[in-house]
Amino acid sequence: MAISNITGSPVSGGDFYDREWELDVLKRAVVAGNNVLLTAPRRVGKSSLVLAALGWARSEGWTSIDVDAQDCDTEASFLEKLIESCRAAGVKLTLLDELAQKAKALKRFLAGANLGGGGVTIQLPDEGAEDWREAGRVFQRLLDQLSSNAARVLIGIDELPIFLAKLLKQPQGDERVDLVLRWLRALRGQTQGRVSWIICGSVGLDTFVEHHGLVGTINDLQLQPLGPFSEEVSVAFLMALGESSAGRLPLTEDLARAMLRRVGWPLPYYLQLMFHALSELPLEARSRSYPSEADVGAAYEQLLSPHCFSYFAHWDTRLDDQLDVARSATARFLLKEVCRTNRGVSRDRLQERLLARSPQADPEAVERELDLVLGLLERDGYLMRDKNTCVFRSFLLRDYWRRRFA
Repeated sequence: MAISNITGSPVSGGDFYDREWELDVLKRAVVAGNNVLLTAPRRVGKSSLVLAALGWARSEGWTSIDVDAQDCDTEASFLEKLIESCRAAGVKLTLLDELAQKAKALKRFLAGANLGGGGVTIQLPDEGAEDWREAGRVFQRLLDQLSSNAARVLIGIDELPIFLAKLLKQPQGDERVDLVLRWLRALRGQTQGRVSWIICGSVGLDTFVEHHGLVGTINDLQLQPLGPFSEEVSVAFLMALGESSAGRLPLTEDLARAMLRRVGWPLPYYLQLMFHALSELPLEARSRSYPSEADVGAAYEQLLSPHCFSYFAHWDTRLDDQLDVARSATARFLLKEVCRTNRGVSRDRLQERLLARSPQADPEAVERELDLVLGLLERDGYLMRDKNTCVFRSFLLRDYWRRRFA
């Protein structure tokens, strides 16, 4: 089957490559009435897997609702996104109009609270929470009616943590995030068995709630991890790209393995970047025997040139999206230390470096913070531990970090 080299965006149809087993696991979970949290580092393919599950549910006669929350920044805009997504899914219930009125009322309240200035703060948990709770009751009635008319309902929410991170930085952010997460948890409980939910994002929701002490708001979700391609699947994927590309770039198995050795961590995104760099390698940079292993090296260098930094910049900006200023600075310090050598750095050495950076700090507090931040960086795909040594998972990301920041 022909596949396209699409980098960065969710894929579907024939471009959805070798995730059949993971899709089957996800199908079984939602058919059984479970709600699922997809856990994986960014760029692994979570969004594509959710789209595939939503498409399957639609083909089975379910109402399939796709919600992308990354542009939401208030509770009202999140409600508006839910309404827009329901309409896009073909939902025509009059309760949508009632829900839209609740969203407008909440939007007016938030706008009024923001206009005060001079120390005026939003008191959503007290004053505005009733609008939010009432909207929740309307949305539950909508889901009840929808699930009585349809076989089942599947709702996929992508980039929920990005929305929550934006909300967190606003007045009363902690309370408002807690309210949203508990509202969603209550909805999941009230619609159990009739409505299934899949939640994911480029920042892990599990990481987000752990960092902010809100683990209890998602403990009803069944965790489904999503990993990188295996070595054999990666080689087959690269060779399939070569056969399917517009100009055709036939790759031998040895050449595909050479590309894989360069990438290090076989995420579909990095494999596609590597293939694109090789296929678009300037004529003057190509060897006489193009494509060859020397060309793979030249393509790798092209990927790490400044004009390609945008491919990796989100790994930097996402630290600010999910961590506070102090913890983000600690994470960047550790990443800068680890990227300096391909062999990595021992955890003990990192602890020494942190203590040297803050000599007046309590050593036990520094050690706790080190373990917490390392855990976050491991879970989100920056680092991995080889016994007591911390190394970058991705060679591309390691070398980008070294050239960009170290």
